[in-house]
Amino acid sequence: MVAETVCTCSVDSVAFVKGFDNKTADTTEKQRLLQKASRIHDGSLCRKGVDRHLLGLRSKMQTPEEQKQALVFQDPSYIQSMYFKISSSNMSPGDYFWEGFGPVVPEGYGINYAIGKENIKFSISSLNSCKGTNSREFGESILGA
Repeated sequence: MVAETVCTCSVDSVAFVKGFDNKTADTTEKQRLLQKASRIHDGSLCRKGVDRHLLGLRSKMQTPEEQKQALVFQDPSYIQSMYFKISSSNMSPGDYFWEGFGPVVPEGYGINYAIGKENIKFSISSLNSCKGTNSREFGESILGA
């Protein structure tokens, strides 16, 4: 199954991040890991994804009772696939930016970013009520990457 939206966490993206932090990995290896991690998104670019289609079907159901009758939406794998600890949106290109948004789960982050020619701007939000999240530390980690 291919996602139509960009889902950044995969086995290959984790391998890329670990490889990028590996002091002994050379540029060629890092490029190989990045290319492998990026291939997962090829299906979404070719319109082979299913998540937007399923969202459309679910949105057409008028009541929670109708949604309960559709077993696919009760399946643990579907429920897990819709639980986003990181919800992000690319606001590039252009000058509009500071339209941030909150996390979509209690222990998550909402991340808004814009990629410019000279910089990358981002805003991060999380719930103060969650002891496991810290927007400031998350941002410092990004700056340190």
